[in-house]
Amino acid sequence: VRLLDLLDVSGPADLQPPRLWDAIPAGAWHPNVPIGAVGGGQAVHLDLNQSRHGPHGIIAGATGAGKSVLLKTVIAALAATHPPERLQLLLIDFKGGAALMMFAPLPHTAGLVTDLEGRLAERAMTAIKSELRRRKRLLKELALARGVKVENVGDYRALAAQGDLPPLPNLLIVVDEFDELARANP
Repeated sequence: VRLLDLLDVSGPADLQPPRLWDAIPAGAWHPNVPIGAVGGGQAVHLDLNQSRHGPHGIIAGATGAGKSVLLKTVIAALAATHPPERLQLLLIDFKGGAALMMFAPLPHTAGLVTDLEGRLAERAMTAIKSELRRRKRLLKELALARGVKVENVGDYRALAAQGDLPPLPNLLIVVDEFDELARANP
């Protein structure tokens, strides 16, 4: 089953920009992002909302099992269903960029780091930590200013829907060959 079929994309017009960007999810993520199919063609959906599959995950398996193919499918499906204001990607590819380079031109992509770029991977880890601190500070300051609970992107978006807050996209960090990243940056 092709991903475009699962997304009900019939031609290039559906992707300029993707018509699926118009459907704003109630939660932080779209709850039914198709990433494959089981026997009989029934779609398998990914739901990164906290109450379902959650925002953290790992794909593990033997060499040649299809981990990178699944990563590419997940990235493509999320980008097709979430506009750049709702999804930001940081891609870290320890296969020299071969696996994830195709996503560099997406408006969602904040950065692509490969193992071929030496100390850039270390700088990327520093940037991730800095961005997470910035987001935590933003949520804390907003909670104090408004006197409400703001613990995550979903809480932020609920307040943003009421008024004057700029978009805060989900930050999806994708690492292909995590073991290489962990070895290089203990």
